[in-house]
Amino acid sequence: MGTLAWFLAVYGPGDFPDHFASMPGVKEVLIFLKELFRGNGCINTVKQANMLFKATKYYPTPITGPIVCGILGSNAGGFFPPSRGLKAIENGVSWNLQCAGIASALYHLLVHDSFVLGALLRGLLCLGATPAPGTVQVLCVLMFVAVAELQSVLGPHFNPFAKVHHVLYKMSGVPKAEEQRARVESKTDYVGESLNRR
Repeated sequence: MGTLAWFLAVYGPGDFPDHFASMPGVKEVLIFLKELFRGNGCINTVKQANMLFKATKYYPTPITGPIVCGILGSNAGGFFPPSRGLKAIENGVSWNLQCAGIASALYHLLVHDSFVLGALLRGLLCLGATPAPGTVQVLCVLMFVAVAELQSVLGPHFNPFAKVHHVLYKMSGVPKAEEQRARVESKTDYVGESLNRR
């Protein structure tokens, strides 16, 4: 399959990929496969990181390491080359990063954490005991796939948690990325103008 794809890309007609992608249903299938791969990669990274990291004396389950590894395992390409730094989140956190964070945290806390945070989350979701890891993985991967398919129909800026973000920004007083950038740019302009007057 890979050899056939390579052959068609290299020796096929120049507009073959565009024609192929514009065929009915092909885009949706490709999105499904991409998100299936990303979602399983994220959850499997969390599983491996949970086995690798050791618990601290303050909490019996490693929390931060597996969640961060799941996020980076699903989105590390956004932070490369390393010279770009955090420019990937300069204009706000993309849905891909948010989805990986939510899925990593949900999976890790529901499946691996038997202490306070996991018990609290299971209580909030009205789950009695620890759910089956396979079930939680399927639900997390389904979130990756469902939102990506909805974004292909409703637009790339569709986010199912946009209303929640809005409320959290208002409650916390933390400005949105656009507001913060505008505030910084206005201060920079003021300083630049005052230096130019001298």
